[in-house]
Amino acid sequence: MEKEQEQGITLLEICKVIFSKWIRFLIITLTVTIAGFLFIYLFMNPRSKTYYSTFYVDFPNMENQKYPDGTLYNYLDFISYNNLDDVKNSSDDFKSIDLDSLFASNGITIYYGTYKTENKKDQEETKKDHTYTIEVSSQFFQNKVQARKFLKAVIEKPIKYVISSLEQVKYDEFLVASDRANNYQTQIDYLKAQENKLLSSVDSLINKYTGEYIVNGTNLNSYRQTVEIFFKNNNINDLKNQVELAGYVKDTAYLPVYESKESALKIEKIDNNKKIEALKFQLDDLKKQDQQSLGVSYEKFNNSIAELTLRNVDIDRELTILSRYLKTYNPDDYTEEEKAIVATYSEDSFKEKLDEFRTELGNLTTELQNLEKGLYQNESKVATYDVSIIRTVGGRGLITSALIPLIAGFVLACIVNLAFGMPKYLKEKKQKKEELQLEGNIEEIK
Repeated sequence: MEKEQEQGITLLEICKVIFSKWIRFLIITLTVTIAGFLFIYLFMNPRSKTYYSTFYVDFPNMENQKYPDGTLYNYLDFISYNNLDDVKNSSDDFKSIDLDSLFASNGITIYYGTYKTENKKDQEETKKDHTYTIEVSSQFFQNKVQARKFLKAVIEKPIKYVISSLEQVKYDEFLVASDRANNYQTQIDYLKAQENKLLSSVDSLINKYTGEYIVNGTNLNSYRQTVEIFFKNNNINDLKNQVELAGYVKDTAYLPVYESKESALKIEKIDNNKKIEALKFQLDDLKKQDQQSLGVSYEKFNNSIAELTLRNVDIDRELTILSRYLKTYNPDDYTEEEKAIVATYSEDSFKEKLDEFRTELGNLTTELQNLEKGLYQNESKVATYDVSIIRTVGGRGLITSALIPLIAGFVLACIVNLAFGMPKYLKEKKQKKEELQLEGNIEEIK
């Protein structure tokens, strides 16, 4: 009996005390578990959990950091306030997102490369591949589904802008300018500029994507051949020569401009003749003064005289053309030669050919526009590295979030039951011990 008493409190006795008040034990354990789970899941997890999405973007001319409309491309614009605000306002699903708090806490970042890329070589490669990663704190989203939709919209926005910005590209800028021209020469010059633009644009596409690249059922080489054949069969320079020879005037309101140009050219020619005479006089004077200086001086003076003489030739040509324009409404002033030239050409036929050239050039321009749109739609890409679009780092899962407070609740319940039950149990045990001792003494006396 004495040996058993000296052993103290056994583990079995401790468990007996703990579970003697099992209702209180369950209440404490469940209360702590539920409260702890809610605290971790609703308050701790959102602040420690991060969503991230790794993706790549590519579109034509991206290597020059420009969108089709000439706007500069900068990957930091993905997470600019204006960009995120546009995405937020694009759907009612995003109304609960507080962008002001997101930016105030620096809750979103973007960088080159895949998630946590450390190797510098890998970083450089991902720059070439236009690979980026966006990280955002989960506390600003209602759930992972909302975060996935939001980040998906963010990373797709630049590509949508690429396609929409094509509508702002002025493929027909020279055509529009030619329609506004008030004289045939300028009109034809703009049409020629549009011709050169078409050829250079399609050549640029062929150099990058090869002539066999097919867009909307047509390969680039086929379009290039169509354009080339049209311009070969319809030389716009022929129409310009006809204008200058026949002296066609598109708008009589432009005649004062011709008169002003004619006066300016005549004055320029007079000044040029004076300069030529002065240069010749100086050159003759040098010849008389010093024979040794002829080497450099002779070449210098003769070059200047030659330049002025050639300019006068050009002036004469321009004056001849201007005189034809000015004589258009004064046929009696024509020379016999000019009358023969005018009779050779038909102004109505000229206008018809010019209109036909303008119409077909417009059609080719529209075709080029459709080709580029199709090419941009084919080659403008954005894709995430994960099918799920986003991944989660940090925070705790549901099981862990529940297990930690469950253990804490169990321990607390044990401590509480021991704190309240152990003194009573020890007291009862002591009384029982004393009663047993008293019964033993009585038996010994008997």
